[in-house]
Amino acid sequence: MWIKGNLRRFFVFFFELWLAATLVLVLLCVLANTRRSSEMSSEAAEVCNCSQIGIASSPISEEVTATSGDSIESSFADLAELLPKVAMEDRTVIITSVNEAFARSNSLLDLFRESFVAGEKIAHLLDHVLVVAVDPAAFDHCRAVHPHCYHLKVKSMDLSSANNFMSETYVELVWTKLSLQQRVLELGYNFLFTDVDILWFRDPFRHIGVFADMTTSCDVFNGDGDDLSNWPNTGFYYVKSTNRTVEMLRRWRAARARYPPNHEQNIFNYIKHELAASLGVRVRFLDTAVFGGFCQLFHNDMARACTMHANCCVGLGNKLHDLRSVLDQWTNYTSLAPPEERKKNGGGGDRRAGWSVPAKCGTPDKRGGHYHHLTSFLLGALLPTVLLFFLASDRVGERLSTISSLGNGALAVGGRATARGGDDLTGVDGSAPAPAEKEKEKFPGLAELLPEVAMEDKTVIITSVNEAWAAPGSLLDLFRDSFNNGDGIAHLLDHVLVVAVDAGGFRRCKAVHPHCYLLDVVGAGAGDANLSSANRFMSRGYLELVWAKLSLQQRVLELGYSFLFTDVDIMWLRDPFRHISLYADVTISSDHFYGDAGDVARNSPNTGFYHVRSTNRTVEMLRYWRAARSRFPPESHDQNVFNGIKRELAGGELRVRIVFLDTAIFGGFCEYRPDAGVVCTVHANCCVGLENKVHDLKNVLADWKNYTAGLTSPEKKKNSAKFRWTFPAKCKASLKRH
Repeated sequence: MWIKGNLRRFFVFFFELWLAATLVLVLLCVLANTRRSSEMSSEAAEVCNCSQIGIASSPISEEVTATSGDSIESSFADLAELLPKVAMEDRTVIITSVNEAFARSNSLLDLFRESFVAGEKIAHLLDHVLVVAVDPAAFDHCRAVHPHCYHLKVKSMDLSSANNFMSETYVELVWTKLSLQQRVLELGYNFLFTDVDILWFRDPFRHIGVFADMTTSCDVFNGDGDDLSNWPNTGFYYVKSTNRTVEMLRRWRAARARYPPNHEQNIFNYIKHELAASLGVRVRFLDTAVFGGFCQLFHNDMARACTMHANCCVGLGNKLHDLRSVLDQWTNYTSLAPPEERKKNGGGGDRRAGWSVPAKCGTPDKRGGHYHHLTSFLLGALLPTVLLFFLASDRVGERLSTISSLGNGALAVGGRATARGGDDLTGVDGSAPAPAEKEKEKFPGLAELLPEVAMEDKTVIITSVNEAWAAPGSLLDLFRDSFNNGDGIAHLLDHVLVVAVDAGGFRRCKAVHPHCYLLDVVGAGAGDANLSSANRFMSRGYLELVWAKLSLQQRVLELGYSFLFTDVDIMWLRDPFRHISLYADVTISSDHFYGDAGDVARNSPNTGFYHVRSTNRTVEMLRYWRAARSRFPPESHDQNVFNGIKRELAGGELRVRIVFLDTAIFGGFCEYRPDAGVVCTVHANCCVGLENKVHDLKNVLADWKNYTAGLTSPEKKKNSAKFRWTFPAKCKASLKRH
């Protein structure tokens, strides 16, 4: 029996090898015969000036392809009116697409919607799903079951049937999807596209950070979310709306002409390095252990699963059968215990809760299953491909130079890609906050300054100083020095707004930093408090400073900007935005962290470092926070008050989503245990006195320079836990050694 099974595997392997080689050779013959005609076409394109970024003379339907913003707008009638009804507060829309076969009763659309209801507290996300129907019957089916449907007219071809992967209609459908997504970005909306053959179990936005321009799922994940060698699956990906991502979509669509015939996923894989190098597009890949699929099913477990994709599976019937099985398994799993109980036991039995093998979509064996077939197929394809590359090497340089010269136009989109005006906040009630005139008068010039400082996604980094902290060799110099010595974060200084609370601090800021703002703290109620000296913690001047800071932050949110506030006694070593998720309204550092980022009750917030997204809810949160000051003793500062009301904010009508940052990554002197391999910031918290802070933060920066100077290989980075930081000598009286 064993011999028979191995003989069968042997013959299957060589059959697949022969088949792959044959198919590639046939394709090469076809390409050779069409090379001359394609070159003639390109010459004609040069004469008629047809190859513009965004159209690239590709055979995309004129109904969904345009050469200008106005004509693109006419191609997607009513989309601009529909998006505000579907979008979340932060102008994010979830998009999926269906044809008649996918949308009919008991097909994929029903399963897709059912998964949201069966998932963990994600049913509300259905209100933000836009279902794009590509034929009239699908549109009718959609309207019968879902509130937000859009009929996308594709060029004349039958898109109603269960089209097979890589058929002409399938390829046309995925490229049409890309055109619509570009228009969504141009209208100023972020999107998360999800294939309809994906089941949702948990909120994926918890795993999508604010750092990346594009966050995409994978067919195969190698363990490093930043590694461009991961193989993307564009059946599930998030893109935020910026000029850069609009241009990314244009170049992606234009690349279709360079790689015919192909679908958008393969072409994105071909050009991802170009996009990263030429546009600076930041791509993050999602772990298949969390965003699972049938390609790497054995990497997934129910305790962490957010989604399950019927990828590496052909045929509507097969997908329906196996996705129904997946949903049944999930229902059985969740019926065993409530989420809180499963969370408690997550390190034990939950971690062993795996999925059963898809019955219709393949039966991978313990050694990798269908990957043996994939390996043999790819090996067969590799041989003639290498031969082709060798024979065509005289033209490789020419092709690469053509690729690198594509799309060097300006990134401006006529204001559309960043069409989120200062007061254009889509909130719970659909209305924008209307700040009183006195608020505008209180912060003169701020509205004009913010666009100069903000990142493309309208995020501003804010810190505050007085004359003592801004003096030469004091905290402001150390703060700026940390960016310049950090791991690729010097550019973030261009997005730091330094708020000076006195004239001396403002003058010193202007001498060393491009973006400074003078805040009238006295006018805010500081009275005769001296704000220029090295005010000690909890002094009158200190208290007025932190509450004035909160007023300014509220105004920043009202103007439509998200912010990351950082005390000036924090050393920045790596980019913190990699650890801030789209899910949270507030992402905040901790004095003491108890292992669960969502534990509002136990974690101790530190408002010296926190990120807030601009929505109606967060504007109201800042108002509520400031108003709560009167309920606490006069000597209470903003941090104490926030700690006192955090459960009200999270559990009340506002339902603010608060996420706490791990002190191993966002370290401080209260819990001094930074991991050199992952640390982002170090805060001189639990430390009293300017001189003490300056002394010990200099040691932090010196330690970091020593660590990075000796960091010559990934292996050393892995051994970063052995690195020993200098214990804060001057601040030790305020610290408990860990």
